Amino acid sequence: MSATREKQELAFLRLEEKIGGECGKEIVSALRELYAVYGDGIPAWLAGLYDYESGGWYYSASARDNEGYLPDCESTLGGLTFPEHSGMSDGKRWFEVLPDWVLKRAGDYIEGLQDTDGYFYHPQWGKNISVNRQSRDVDTCARILRMLGRKSKYVLPTKNESSAEGKYDMKSAPERYRSLENWLTYLETLNIKENSYYAGSTLLAQRPQIIAYGEAIGEDLYNITCDWLDKNVSEKTGLWSERIDYRAANGLHKISWFYSGMGRVIPYHESAVESALKVIMSDEPCDAVVSAYNPWHAVGAVIDNLKEHGERGAERAEALYRKVYEIAAEGIRKSAEKVRPFKQPDGGLSYLPNSSCPTNQGAPSAVPDTPEGDVNGNGCGSFALINSIYNSLGLSEYAVPLYGSDELSLYVSILEKKREAFENR
Repeated sequence: MSATREKQELAFLRLEEKIGGECGKEIVSALRELYAVYGDGIPAWLAGLYDYESGGWYYSASARDNEGYLPDCESTLGGLTFPEHSGMSDGKRWFEVLPDWVLKRAGDYIEGLQDTDGYFYHPQWGKNISVNRQSRDVDTCARILRMLGRKSKYVLPTKNESSAEGKYDMKSAPERYRSLENWLTYLETLNIKENSYYAGSTLLAQRPQIIAYGEAIGEDLYNITCDWLDKNVSEKTGLWSERIDYRAANGLHKISWFYSGMGRVIPYHESAVESALKVIMSDEPCDAVVSAYNPWHAVGAVIDNLKEHGERGAERAEALYRKVYEIAAEGIRKSAEKVRPFKQPDGGLSYLPNSSCPTNQGAPSAVPDTPEGDVNGNGCGSFALINSIYNSLGLSEYAVPLYGSDELSLYVSILEKKREAFENR
């Protein structure tokens, strides 16, 4: 047995003992079924998407192997942080275990994407991109630079310690941020009651900008937005929809992050958790891998929010944990079945059931209809799902690592071979 498997077995035994009784045995048995879906191929697959020349990661193998596609910042963040999120780093941060040359090249790559308007643009996509794409990219790039201890070339449109010195020029700000009236008008265009997933995703992507631009125009746009969300939530379901389905639960997943990011209380915690648990227990197949992950994340996020910010939070949270434990084993088994169709022959997991998603936030990212893993789908369907399950049970400190030191050595060795191959061309 490998060192990774030995460590994993000990962790499963520790977890079973922590939960105790038949419940512990059933939950651990279900988790073993989920872990078995992933296999050993993900680390080699993901390391294989690294591009030494640029310093970034491709989204998928078809993007790597075909003209018209290039690495992108989100996939690069996924490649950099995978050792930490998957357990390979044994509790260390990703920048503590990856080679210095990987970190430097990644930082240079990210820095090179920034435009004078403060945002970050990819050469394969240009500036004609969606609000989500633009917002996610500035946030992702700022996070990478901050964690690498680097500064951006130009002043960021967000409050971030990685920003270059100076004051942001509001002439570069999108029109929706230039006045309170503009922002309130923009919120109504999101059609939140019909598509809370899109609305929540769009708002969450803009969170750092909402804070910074609000300060710039002298308005608390963040809390104003939360007030607007409060007015649109359903007391019955705890969702921004009267329907209880994947899309509504996905909306809760996004919006819960938005509330907790500024310490706001999520409305109707109990209804929200009960709705998300119903979605987890649904027999309906997932049309995207995020629909297996998002409801689990939402459950843990809502309970965390209740504990930290809700009235009688600790007491009410315990009651919700009991509801999670009641369905946990069966819910985990259902989740294993739901993610199984997303496991691809190349070792990774895909965003769509039978192929990578050809676009990411509207930007072309992979050759359509290719049966392959993609970085976004793989992260959501593997470690993000696993870690969310543990958090929903209040057991994050007992999480069993998906991979270990053996896989870290393999991962780094593949990156090293990429460097050697480029330098010896």
